[in-house]
Amino acid sequence: MGLVPTMVDEPQLVQVILNVLTNAEQAIKGCERAGRVEITTRKIKNTLRISIFDDGPGILEEHLHSIFDPFFTTKEVGEGTWLGLSICYGIVREHGGEMWVESVTGEGTTFHVDLPVLPDLTLIDTNKEEADDAPVLGKRILVIDDEPAVRAVLHRALSADGHQVALAPEAETAWELIQANQFDRIFLDLKMPGMGGQMLYKRMAMLSPEMVRKVVFVTGDIASAEARTFLDSTGRPVLSKPFGLEAIRQLL
Repeated sequence: MGLVPTMVDEPQLVQVILNVLTNAEQAIKGCERAGRVEITTRKIKNTLRISIFDDGPGILEEHLHSIFDPFFTTKEVGEGTWLGLSICYGIVREHGGEMWVESVTGEGTTFHVDLPVLPDLTLIDTNKEEADDAPVLGKRILVIDDEPAVRAVLHRALSADGHQVALAPEAETAWELIQANQFDRIFLDLKMPGMGGQMLYKRMAMLSPEMVRKVVFVTGDIASAEARTFLDSTGRPVLSKPFGLEAIRQLL
């Protein structure tokens, strides 16, 4: 299967997989024999499915419907509960996906994580070590972000490449700058106090359709269903926090 695009919060998805693997390890360990764990991925229509199988003792049928309930446990005192699976279930649902389990007593267990495939969202590869082309210089760029550290990093990096950079800590200040100046690129944080990135983007679209084609969203919130739906609807590039200088250069 070739790679298919989806959007996840990487640390949270890692937590989900590690929790399932930990439970698989404990199940196999209880059998006092060598065991097997298999992880597979496949695309099913508009869904990316991650399946984790272990050949442990399986889960009793009467427990399958409770396995994702907080504090449900069949383990001995001191061995923990299924709280990790309850958290995993919540994480997957927040990603717009589903998590479920299949098990046959004595034959093993398979946990499935279904995530939506998002073919229309343009993402910047923030792990790319070098850009395909030489840096673009001399642009007038507006950075809108309520985090001082993010503004500082973008200002330092963009200024070092010869760009003229204006900074705005919130959408209200940015709106005044946008109406008074012409910018070649606008780096817009999605979530900010007050007006927020979505509302500012809609105001810009009403003022000038050409203006919103200059927007690049900068956000750490690419996992929630609300954020995905909005970003999908704009078709604009997304710079995912944290990011590196080469990702910015590649984008420009």
